[in-house]
Amino acid sequence: MTVGTYWYSEFPSKLYNFEYFKFIGGGFGYAEIEAKLVTTIEVNKPYKIISRLKELINSHNEVTLFVFEGDSQMKIGIESYTLFDYHFLFITEIEKMLREENIKIVNIENDDYKYPKFFFLYDETYQKKKNKWTPSILKLERNNLKNNNGFNIKFRLDCNLSVNHKIAFINEIKTICREHGIEALYFFEKIINQSSNLMILITNGRQGLKLLPTNDINTDLLQSQISFIMKKYNVEIGYSEEITLYQNIEPIIELMGEQEFII
Repeated sequence: MTVGTYWYSEFPSKLYNFEYFKFIGGGFGYAEIEAKLVTTIEVNKPYKIISRLKELINSHNEVTLFVFEGDSQMKIGIESYTLFDYHFLFITEIEKMLREENIKIVNIENDDYKYPKFFFLYDETYQKKKNKWTPSILKLERNNLKNNNGFNIKFRLDCNLSVNHKIAFINEIKTICREHGIEALYFFEKIINQSSNLMILITNGRQGLKLLPTNDINTDLLQSQISFIMKKYNVEIGYSEEITLYQNIEPIIELMGEQEFII
């Protein structure tokens, strides 16, 4: 599973600018709606555009494209609850290709065209081997970023242990994070009766810059490793008392990448 900085409800206008593709933000509510990057184009030879899209997927295999195909129009897009930099940079590559082919855009606001074909383009091998999220001791949490309209999705562990073991425990988690290529580890702490109550947050920053692979974390292994050291230091899940750690407490940073894209 990939954690880190992503976009969902608003476009990162300070970072990207597209000619063909439009960003359609997702929505919160009873059922969340995926965010989209989508375009509708005029095509005389759909097979040629599809062939070139397949070439791009072969080179950058983390993306799944949806395609509506007609005789003279195509609608192409990506939809996800977490649009990482990887997705935006992939769309940049599609735009380069569309310009090379002198493709014209159709006004998406008035797109009532009926498409006889609908399919996905993706790398089946990559999708099968991608690590899935199975919650155990860790929870998922997201926070709004102050800049760039983004969010950061991260792993969270609420726990308590003796203050005498806290430093050693955190150091071992830091070692595990480095083994998984995780760039950010920080926590909030409140000490009550010699018990260190911790909210530990584990995440990354921007994912897929320069179209390099995102960090696909093996969450089963990560949680197993953390569970092992929790037993070693007699760490209990949850807090020793009812507390809210975020209130008026600064985070203690152990590892950190670009902080403005993480906290």
